[in-house]
Amino acid sequence: KAPVRLGGLYALERLAQDHPDQRQTIVNVLCAYLRMPYTRPSDQGLIPQGKLKPFLGTRSRTVAIDDVDDKHGGVDRERVQEREVRLTAQRILSHHLRPSDLDHPATTFWARLDLDLTGATLIDFDLSDCHVNDDTFTHARFAGSAQFTRAVFARRARFEGAKFWAGARFGGARFGADVWFGGAEFARDTVFTGAVFAGDAGFEEAMFARATDFKATAFGGTARFGKVAFQGRAQFEEAVFTAHADFGENDAYAVRSSATAEDLPTASFAGQQDTYLNIIGPTAILEHVRRCWASLFTERAVTYRLQHGVDHSKVGMAVVVQRMVFPRAAGI
Repeated sequence: KAPVRLGGLYALERLAQDHPDQRQTIVNVLCAYLRMPYTRPSDQGLIPQGKLKPFLGTRSRTVAIDDVDDKHGGVDRERVQEREVRLTAQRILSHHLRPSDLDHPATTFWARLDLDLTGATLIDFDLSDCHVNDDTFTHARFAGSAQFTRAVFARRARFEGAKFWAGARFGGARFGADVWFGGAEFARDTVFTGAVFAGDAGFEEAMFARATDFKATAFGGTARFGKVAFQGRAQFEEAVFTAHADFGENDAYAVRSSATAEDLPTASFAGQQDTYLNIIGPTAILEHVRRCWASLFTERAVTYRLQHGVDHSKVGMAVVVQRMVFPRAAGI
């Protein structure tokens, strides 16, 4: 029964608080409980268990229902009770991993602990301002918000294949060693603003469905973004790459022009500016970005604007860089 499980969790918390040498073992037990299979209340209306692609852009809910309804009856009642037990386990972890003041940590702070939440279903998970050691969230499923704001990961952190069904917040987080997000899926806005990666950061084949913010992020080791899918806006303003940054240099890219005066009621500028296909390597990409900008002032483009009375000073251009694919079929 849920009350018995809750009593057991609080008894373990008291034991760990009184016996520091048992804390890692008890944290392991809490993590093992959260790794156990769990079906959330009334999965109807929730994002499916599979890949992000089928539901990108949908308005699906991403959190479990809060109340038990008559339609689902006792089954949902048990799941709601189990959800409360799991939320309690999460709160115990976050409460004791948060030092409050580093110079004078709270007596409730449990230092230098590892977390293994491989494949766990985590609901409104919050490790903001927490300090952890070696952490594994591989293939974890985050239902509801995932909060890691200003969290400190002293050693490795693994998020390969994790699914973030609502917003993911890593703003100001500090990763003291290598971190892996390869193949992770982010269904809503994702924030890494001001995060610090001391080691390598691997995001290969990750999928970002909405806006992604890496502003003022510091990458101390190699930053790998090969085959990442940014399907919303991606911001890297003021990001610092101390070592190598890999954005898939061996892939072919299209460098496409998009000018503000291309489609007017009385004129069409289609084909007036340049677009380039199958461009490989960062040096070549930057060169063709410059060529796209320069094509705004070719003889044909300037002449066409003069013929249609378009002010040269009011025309701007964006250059879009997109990774090319080799489709099996195409159509219009």
